[in-house]
Amino acid sequence: MSILAHKIRAQEDVTDKAETNDRILIVGNIARWTAQGRAAIPCGTFQFNEIEQLTATILDDAAPTMIFSPLVGDDFDVMDVVEQLSDLGFSGQYRVIADALPNPEMIRKEVRAVAPDLDFDLLMMPDAPDEA
Repeated sequence: MSILAHKIRAQEDVTDKAETNDRILIVGNIARWTAQGRAAIPCGTFQFNEIEQLTATILDDAAPTMIFSPLVGDDFDVMDVVEQLSDLGFSGQYRVIADALPNPEMIRKEVRAVAPDLDFDLLMMPDAPDEA
């Protein structure tokens, strides 16, 4: 199975497991995603936004139960998102998607220091299996 097929299957698994009342906001680089052939339009329980669109209005309108972002984007990183969420008073669930890290606890501690009320964690993505 190709790497793209694995990623699509993983996305389908997340979508299948999402509760109907879950509202997930994904912060990232939409232009890059669409250039890579990924859908970045609202679908089901998912809404996609650039970091610049992460405002009180978006949080009020979308009322996300969880926010996802990459650890590092083209023009932001996890701490930019954490600071924005903290400034907006968001205390819900925020998850960062990252490749395996040598010391993920260091990032967790840094986030807790800036935003102790934020429900934060890292989701480490395993390496894709080699093509046979």
